[in-house]
Amino acid sequence: MKKKAHSNDNTGKTIQICSIKFTLRPPEGIVAVSPPKNDKNNVGIQMPSFNMIGQNFITVLQMLWKYMHGIGAVAEKTSIRNLASLPVLLQDLVEREKRATNNETSIAEVEFGITIRDENKVEETKTITAKVYEPDHLKSLDEFRQYNDAALKILNESALQQIVNAYENVLCELLTWHFHNKPDSAPKNKEITYQKLLSFSSLEDAKKYVIDEEIENFLKRKGTDEQLKYIKEELKADIASHFKYISEFKEIILRRHAIVHAGGLASAEYIRRVKSIKGIDISNIDEGKLIPLNSKYVIDAWNIVCSMGVILLHLVAKACARSKHSKEEENEADVFLINSSCNCIQNNQLDAAESILNYAHKLKLSDDSSDWMVIINLAQTLRWKGDIEGCERLLNSKKWDAHNSLFQLCVAALRDDEETFKKLLFEIPSQEKISITELYEWPVFRLMRSKEDFHEWVKKAFGEEIKLVADLFKPKVIDIKSDDTLGALIDFLQKDSLSLDTKPSLEGNIGH
Repeated sequence: MKKKAHSNDNTGKTIQICSIKFTLRPPEGIVAVSPPKNDKNNVGIQMPSFNMIGQNFITVLQMLWKYMHGIGAVAEKTSIRNLASLPVLLQDLVEREKRATNNETSIAEVEFGITIRDENKVEETKTITAKVYEPDHLKSLDEFRQYNDAALKILNESALQQIVNAYENVLCELLTWHFHNKPDSAPKNKEITYQKLLSFSSLEDAKKYVIDEEIENFLKRKGTDEQLKYIKEELKADIASHFKYISEFKEIILRRHAIVHAGGLASAEYIRRVKSIKGIDISNIDEGKLIPLNSKYVIDAWNIVCSMGVILLHLVAKACARSKHSKEEENEADVFLINSSCNCIQNNQLDAAESILNYAHKLKLSDDSSDWMVIINLAQTLRWKGDIEGCERLLNSKKWDAHNSLFQLCVAALRDDEETFKKLLFEIPSQEKISITELYEWPVFRLMRSKEDFHEWVKKAFGEEIKLVADLFKPKVIDIKSDDTLGALIDFLQKDSLSLDTKPSLEGNIGH
C-alpha cells in the first residue's frame, strides 16, 4: 500500500514502517491439562505409546512457541484498534501543544517511538515527544498504559502456565505408560469404598480409577524434588544428572504456582522455597510484590522445559528399551531425540537445541551414524548462535573423510568451504542420499544457499531446479514527510477494511 504524504514545504523521504505482530491468545487447541477423570463410557486404561507422548509434547510446545514469539519488546499489543488509539491520542496532544500559551505549564510528557527503514535499508528509531496539558489526556494515557501492562501480564502468565501444563501432561502420560508396562508399580493398598466399587462396570474401570487417582496425587501433592526422585527410582531416569538447568526448572514451576495460587505475588512460601534452590538469585524480588515476568523469561522457560522434556522422554524410553533388550526401541528413542533437536534448529530455538544436543553428545547412541548426526547438528547450532570457533572446534574433533559424502557435504557447508561443497554436490545425486528439496530446506546448508550461484550448482548437479515460493505479502512503503509521521501512521493503522493487495504484513516484529 503506497501513500503520498500531505503537501508540505519540508523535504521528506521515503521510509518503510516495518511490520508489527500482534498476539492475542494461545493457539486454538491449547488448554489446561489435568489428569483424566473417570469416564464410564471410556472402558479400560488408554495407554499412550511412547511415540505419541513425544509427538504430543513437541507439537504442543511448537504451537506455544508461535504464540509466545509475538511477545517481544515492541510486538506486545493486544489489538490493532488499541495500538491505533495511541497515535490518535498523541496527535491530539500535539495539536493541543501548538495552542499552548507561554503562561501554560505542562503536567506531563509522553514519547512514542517507531522503527523505520529508509530507501537505503538503514533502520532507525523515531521518537515523537508531546507535552500533556489536559488532565483528560493524562488520564487516557495512563489508562492505555495500564491496559497494555495488564494485557502483557495476562499474555505472559498464560504462556508460562501452558508451558508447565505441557510438561505435566508428559508426566501424566509417562506414568500411565509406566503403570501399564509394570502393573506391580501401581499402588497396592488403595482403599475403595463399597459404594464407589458399585459404580464401576468392570475391573478395568476400577484399575483406571486407581491409576488416575495416583497420577492426580503425584501431580498435585508431590513437589518437584519428590517427583524427580520418583522418576529416578521407578522410571530409571535420573534427569538431574543429565540436565544442567534443573535449578532454573524448579524455579519455573514455583513461579507458575505463584501465578495460579497467589496472583503472581511473591509469597513468603515462594521466597522460602526459591531460596532453597541452589544457584537461583531472587534478590530483585520483594515479598508481597509482583514477581517480574517478561517475554525473555517466558521464552527462556520454553527452552528449558522443551529440552528437559525431550531429555526425560529419551531417558525413560532408553531405560525401557534396554530392560527389554530391544535394539529397535532403543533406536526409535534416539531417532526421537535427534528429530527433536532438528525441529528446534529449524525453528531457530537454538538454546533448546543446544541443551538437547549437548546431552546427546555425551551419550553413546544406538548406532554410529546417530552419533555423527549429533555432532553435525550441535556444530550447526553453535554456528547459528555465533560461536564459529566452537563450531570449527567440534568439526575438527572428528575425521570426516572416512564417512559418506552427505556428512562431508554438511561439514563443507558449515565451514563455508564453497569449492569442496560444489565438488561433493555433484557426487551426491547418483548416491541418492539427499533430495533437491532437502538441499533447500535443511538449515545446515543455510550458508551455501546464500551464495549467488547456489541455484545454478543445484541445477547442474541434479539436472533440474526447484521452484522457490515467492513472498505473498511484501513490505508496504509509505511516502511521508517527517512532520506528517503521525497522520500517515494513524491512517495506516486505522484502516478498517484492507484488501488482499493492500493488507500490511503482520508477520514478524518491528525491525525484521
